[in-house]
Amino acid sequence: MFYRFFKKYIPLVLITTLVFGIILFIKPIICFDGLATNGFNNEMPLFLLLKDVFNSNSLVFTIFAVLLILILANYLVRLNLKYFFIEQRTYLPAFFYLLLSSAAFLKTGFHTAIIGVLFLLFISDKILNAQNKKIKLSVFYDIGLLLATGSLFYGNLLYFLIFVFVGLFIVDSLNFRKSVIIIIGILTIYFMVGFYYFFLDSFNDFLIILNEYFFVKKVSFNLHYSITVLSFYLLFVLFIACINLILRFNQKKIIARKYIKVITALLAYSILCYLVVPGFTLAIIYFLLIPVSFILSDFFIHLRSDWIKEIFFTLFIALVVFVIIIYPI
Repeated sequence: MFYRFFKKYIPLVLITTLVFGIILFIKPIICFDGLATNGFNNEMPLFLLLKDVFNSNSLVFTIFAVLLILILANYLVRLNLKYFFIEQRTYLPAFFYLLLSSAAFLKTGFHTAIIGVLFLLFISDKILNAQNKKIKLSVFYDIGLLLATGSLFYGNLLYFLIFVFVGLFIVDSLNFRKSVIIIIGILTIYFMVGFYYFFLDSFNDFLIILNEYFFVKKVSFNLHYSITVLSFYLLFVLFIACINLILRFNQKKIIARKYIKVITALLAYSILCYLVVPGFTLAIIYFLLIPVSFILSDFFIHLRSDWIKEIFFTLFIALVVFVIIIYPI
């Protein structure tokens, strides 16, 4: 019943998805005082500016984060329309991103990683479009600028430079000159920021901020049992979805295979960053949910059994609603 409705590509489904997403975030908006914070004593420069604009108001930051997540969900639909990871038009990627983000948000609260995801989607769009051989070199400079600017909100975004190189390699658009241009784009932003701090005689403060992001120890955490149950179910369905995708991989067009490889590279690299890099926290989930949303959507669309689709899909909704109701804030 639920899947049969949400698989349709009509305006009513988009409206329903957005409204449903907003409803899922009502509890964290109402109980914003009990949500977790970024977790860093020193924030990156542009986030400090944002704090001044919002007057460090927790409610405003919570609403801002929810609006960003809604934008991210819609951007996934736009990317699918442009590159067709999934062989049909669908709002399912947006639905899954909103659904699973609402559960993660209860644990993370507002986190600058959400802003970082927005910049990574802009960058991913340019990476996927880079398979066009007529693309201008200025696009690679833009990638560097976007990566650096996003990192001034969420410092760990800089680690995704490796993903950028891997993604460009997959779409056959990586060479030494383009790599240098990307790095120049990054250095351009950091040179300006460094000069600004040096001019204010606060360059050491900037170095302390960078140290907080790149060398801080990972904060330990405990998951509520409801989120643990949801996580195990997600991993179970995702495992089946990945097997299903592997079995159908050679049936896809060559260009579609490249796009799927970029998505899976993002999934693998995000997991690797969390396991290896000390500064990454549970907020990495917002990056992981990009490929996860596409993989799950592809799985449900190509699954032949209608009743299995409905059971799996309904269980996702039921478990997330259960988490939101039972999770203590």
